[in-house]
Amino acid sequence: MKKMKILPDTRDIVTLVRELLRFFRVGSPRQWEQIYKEQSLAFKIALKYTSEPQAISVWLRMGEIQADKMTISGFDKKKLRKSIIEIKNICYLSESDWMKQLQNVFAECGVALVYTPGISKAPVYGATRWIKNNSLPLIQITDRHKDYNSFWFTLYHELAHILYHGKRDIFIEGLKDIEQDTNKEKEADIFAARMLLTQKQLDFITGFPSYNTSLIKEISDKLKIHQSIIVSQLQREKIISYKDRELNSLKKKVVFEDLTL
Repeated sequence: MKKMKILPDTRDIVTLVRELLRFFRVGSPRQWEQIYKEQSLAFKIALKYTSEPQAISVWLRMGEIQADKMTISGFDKKKLRKSIIEIKNICYLSESDWMKQLQNVFAECGVALVYTPGISKAPVYGATRWIKNNSLPLIQITDRHKDYNSFWFTLYHELAHILYHGKRDIFIEGLKDIEQDTNKEKEADIFAARMLLTQKQLDFITGFPSYNTSLIKEISDKLKIHQSIIVSQLQREKIISYKDRELNSLKKKVVFEDLTL
């Protein structure tokens, strides 16, 4: 937290405790435990079962602070559903400001989408929850192990939670020591996979005897699917090697800018 300048660079315990409480917006260490470490009504998820509840709570709080700085419209589920076409187009075109474009589309639909860099000891890929008295859906994504394909799978997975699941649900992806609703997680996975590639598109992509960069680009143009996702899906299907340097050159890495809160 000092490295990210969330806390002042000091060893004074009194100062650090004061700033920590201010960061978490709580009045005492006991209140922090009630919210983040116990099965409280305020957070509704038992981080006490995780190995590093402190680190995870920091990452989650960072996302809330990011959301506080955004201008978000009132939540409109119908508009969000209609925006999926635009969202998929952003994915395909991948213009230089695609991440900002994506945030703007979600904000217009009443959803806060934030990109929170991963922090040590918080093995989180993404999270979805409703904040501000269940009035604002928040999708929070980390850059942990994120190539283009995994970023978009995580995004669509979290989007499914907003579209199909309740306001009182909290989903944190990547924490193996927290039990979550397996049916809802499976439903979100199916939605995400379908958003990346329909079965018909997957069948088409996997139907060639061999692959090179020219063919991948042709497929990308034909299906309006980013070539990084096509390469990743072919690797996932074990049709091409993860070590193929030529095709790996088409894959896109997702890196978040340094976060200043």
